[in-house]
Amino acid sequence: MNNKIVLTANTSWYLYNFRKGTIKALIDTGYKVYTVAPDFKYAEKLSELGTIHSFIYMDIHSRNPFKDIATFFSYIKQYKTIQPYLVLNFTPKPNIYSTLAAAIMRRQVINNISGLGNVFVSAGITNRIVKLLYKISQRFANHIFFQNNDDMEFFLKKKMIDSSKVSQLPGSGVDVHQFAFSELPEEPDKFILISRMIKEKGIELYALAAEKVRKIYTNVEFALIGDIEPNNPSGISIDLIHEWEQKGILKYLGHTDNMAHVIQHYTAVVLPSYYREGIPRSLLEAGALGRPVITTDNIGCRDAVVDGVTGFLCQPKDVDSLIDTIMRYIRLPYHEKEKMGKAGRAYIKQNFDEKIVIDKYFEKIQGNR
Repeated sequence: MNNKIVLTANTSWYLYNFRKGTIKALIDTGYKVYTVAPDFKYAEKLSELGTIHSFIYMDIHSRNPFKDIATFFSYIKQYKTIQPYLVLNFTPKPNIYSTLAAAIMRRQVINNISGLGNVFVSAGITNRIVKLLYKISQRFANHIFFQNNDDMEFFLKKKMIDSSKVSQLPGSGVDVHQFAFSELPEEPDKFILISRMIKEKGIELYALAAEKVRKIYTNVEFALIGDIEPNNPSGISIDLIHEWEQKGILKYLGHTDNMAHVIQHYTAVVLPSYYREGIPRSLLEAGALGRPVITTDNIGCRDAVVDGVTGFLCQPKDVDSLIDTIMRYIRLPYHEKEKMGKAGRAYIKQNFDEKIVIDKYFEKIQGNR
């Protein structure tokens, strides 16, 4: 019996950091797991888990149709070589082009739509093309998981998917053992934003808010952590980040693979995103560690927070609302912040434990055998 399963995403980093638990569970159950991504950055770590890693051609930021056609044929070539019985797709381009390639090869497909990203934020010809590509490709998926109800309802309303083969997951889940509860540091408050450095994540709003808040609360600190994306049209430049640092507004911490160690030194995690999120993994990790969250009343973000209980919601694209919300948190007594962090831990354990996500995958995988 064919026991080969492919997991594919737009970076090997995503597969290792977001799907490590799923990969381990599949291998432990006896499946032969292949990972496919347009880079080898985490190939060694994926191989250490027991996967066979392969390269796929993909320009993740390009909207050039010829490059995307090349991605489609690159997937076909891989699937001819691997001959999987099932493909698990993550991130937008794999959800489209890997699905189409797997359909040509008559392979089963389970997709995970984890937020709709930049292209659904604004209208235009690209928006219409992507919607059409989703509508064409998703008819060939055996099942489609969504990470929030807003996105699922959007696809259903636009008749882009069949309601009989969709369901919702609690985001990508979080390993509540790896991200174990830690005591909230004493004041002064230290805030951190964890994200790819792109505008739609609210990076510039965060810097503006930090500058104004620090004029009032001079001992409060702000930090950024996450990858710079120089080839992304929405990317925040390293020069701008250095300018913020030179002004004493915030600190940039670069990249880490040990986010739990970083977060435990901060008193709250902030994400002023107006991006169409799935459910941001950084907010789930923060909650699991017992850190209150400040984020926007925006698709995906609001799912990770119980407003006033595990954190606070502010309005998207509204720097004044963000400033007011941060200062509201600063003014809370320490015991109230501590209570909020403990409530966040309980909320994440109950609703977003990675085991819930893995069990739902196994339910569909075994049901399709």
